[in-house]
Amino acid sequence: MFWLKLAGGIVTGFVLIVAALYVIGSVLPREHMVTRRIVLKTASAETLWARVANPSATPSWRRSVTSVKRLDDRDGHAVWAEESGGNSTSYETLEAVPPRLLVRKVVDQTIYGGTWRIEIEPGPDGVSVTITENGWVDAPFFRALARFAFGYASTAESYLSDLSASIGEAVVVEKMEG
Repeated sequence: MFWLKLAGGIVTGFVLIVAALYVIGSVLPREHMVTRRIVLKTASAETLWARVANPSATPSWRRSVTSVKRLDDRDGHAVWAEESGGNSTSYETLEAVPPRLLVRKVVDQTIYGGTWRIEIEPGPDGVSVTITENGWVDAPFFRALARFAFGYASTAESYLSDLSASIGEAVVVEKMEG
């Protein structure tokens, strides 16, 4: 009898947590914007551009990406699918201005999406790489998790950390917005 009550309590607790996350997520805004930046002292803008603008090389420097596959173009734009943690996410390149601007959009997603604007800019202290994510999370449950569990900026932060590590620099990812 004790084990049955314990199991019932665990199930009830789990259901209440899921319901609370759904309710909380329902009142959070669907859209979000975050901006993160790093400044690298030893890499040129061209070196950084070669890394971020070449999706096929991504698995060699991004820890979470296991493979990348070229898909059919969409409206004349290149589309790539990344495999990461058993999930596949497809990106369309909307704009590419070497070696300073790359804009990509998540395609074929129903749970989340948005754009990444990656800006590479030489400056007096080094070359800055700034990612601005204009995103959305549709399902209220996942919106609450994105906001409170792993953060809207977690992917941009790990991307920038991996980028700096790939050229041998350890830098702090700056929170610019969001």
